[in-house]
Amino acid sequence: MSPKEIEYYYNLESQNFTAGPESDDFWIWLNTDGMVKYPAIKDLLAPFPFKDLMTIVSGISDHIEFARSGSSIYKSLSLRLKEQGYRWEDFRRILDFACGCGRLTRLLMKYADDHEIIGSDINQRHIDWMRQNLLFARFFKNESLPPTRFEARYFDLILCVSLLSHLNESHHLRWLDEFQRITRENGIIILTVHGVHSYNVCRERPDIRQRMGVSASQLDEAWLRMNEGRFYFIPQNNSYIDRESYGFTFISHAYIRNVWSTKFDVCEVMDGAIEDWQDAVVLRRKREV
Repeated sequence: MSPKEIEYYYNLESQNFTAGPESDDFWIWLNTDGMVKYPAIKDLLAPFPFKDLMTIVSGISDHIEFARSGSSIYKSLSLRLKEQGYRWEDFRRILDFACGCGRLTRLLMKYADDHEIIGSDINQRHIDWMRQNLLFARFFKNESLPPTRFEARYFDLILCVSLLSHLNESHHLRWLDEFQRITRENGIIILTVHGVHSYNVCRERPDIRQRMGVSASQLDEAWLRMNEGRFYFIPQNNSYIDRESYGFTFISHAYIRNVWSTKFDVCEVMDGAIEDWQDAVVLRRKREV
């Protein structure tokens, strides 16, 4: 979407926005209510994946709802960066890891002219579709375990939404090591996890717990483990990868600060930041001594 096109729609709606056409608020509006109000906007934004690809990563098959979900994630990540004194523009090389079919990556099109946007995912169909359609970025397939093909200290910012919330502890720790390897010193990493907030949602909404395939006794055990500052992994029968490595993981703030802080500075843990479900964890790669 060109600056001239953005400015055109901003002028139509400027009475509703005060921060200017380059603001996150206006970008989110373009990607949600804007394309509903002005259908021509949809053709100017990043393309939408096939319905089955959207469903795999989000359970959503409608383009508008998929866009709202991606925009909600983007907005939360923007807030996390702002609270640490950063803007998206501060990061020259950005990696959206476990990017699925581009639910978040689509929103990063805004920065493609001046930044290197890279996505990585385990699903080859996702990668093939994005390579053919999201031409503002580069995409690579990764395996279920590191290493990736990326050079050491390559990225300024790594985003990883809804991966460590599903991995067993061994895989979880190996990916943390890989993120440390490929992030520059003082680079920022934002990861998401299931924590006490997700536990409370499951406890209050048995329908969600049942849809996850988590029993009441497993949820009770998750609470006990989190209170002890320990890791708790629940295998998933219809696992996206395999039952022993990919299911549902619950960890507490204490686990993050005790274990992750050996590799990173833990800047923030925000409960329920991602769509009122997963916690967002902001990390800074430690300077090597």
